Parts: sequence; structure tokens; C-alpha cells
Amino acid sequence: MFFVEEPFNENVTFEYSNRGYGYVADLVLKSTEKILTIIKEQPHITIIELCKQTGLSDKGGRKNLDKLKKEGLLLRVGPDKGGYWKIIKNE
Repeated sequence: MFFVEEPFNENVTFEYSNRGYGYVADLVLKSTEKILTIIKEQPHITIIELCKQTGLSDKGGRKNLDKLKKEGLLLRVGPDKGGYWKIIKNE
């Protein structure tokens, strides 16, 4: 296997290999880890700012947040404006 890293922006790198589409799963895993790290540091962050910091699209950011909420790792506390994110458990 060979890997090539190309910077997408300063926050996201893609790893391509001869595994076909296996790199997509690696990217999603890295995105969710990065989201949890950012939320731990800035619990009042907006989805728009979170997407900018991770390099994800609005739809991709929301999809990752929904996944984390369904897995029980993340909880939104309070209203849309003025609320914050709470990490339930960090594996």
C-alpha cells in the first residue's frame, strides 16, 4: 500500500491508498475526533464555525454531529442560540 497526503486546508488531510474508497472511513473518523477536540476546547461554538475549523461542509458537519449524538458521545444543551455542546463520554 502507498499513502499520499495532500492538504485540503490547514485542518484536513486526505489519505489516498490503493484500498479503493477506504480513505473515506479514515476521513470520517478523523473528522469526528477533530470535532470532539474542538468542542472540548470551545463548547459554545456554532456549527458554522465548527465546519470552518474542521474544513467540512455544512451538511458534512451536521452529519458528523448527528452521528456523535446518536452514538451517545455528544449532547446539545440549551437553545440553538446561547446553548452549548456537552461531551458525554470521550473514548
